[in-house]
Amino acid sequence: MDPERMETMAFSRELMERLHYYLVRSNALITVIQLEDCLMLDTPVNAPGICEEYPNWRRRLPSDISELVGQDYMACFLDDVSIIRIADQLRNTLAIGDIVTVEQQ
Repeated sequence: MDPERMETMAFSRELMERLHYYLVRSNALITVIQLEDCLMLDTPVNAPGICEEYPNWRRRLPSDISELVGQDYMACFLDDVSIIRIADQLRNTLAIGDIVTVEQQ
């Protein structure tokens, strides 16, 4: 990305994945993954003030959820998210265990 060139600042699959990987590595107890972002949909879910023109909160995903998560790129992304969370939990558990061990000696 080059901040001087606006065309390089567009939302991309790589950026979406990196943002989510960053979020799942945070100390948050819950991380929400917006399916619309994963699917690279560019229309807003909720557009305030236009409930007559656009039925807010009634968006339908392009296909059934089982089909969406069954797609290779989505399955790979969700697997990566799970691996990152599990690795971080193990790392935190080991770090806590190391502290307890040192304190006991």
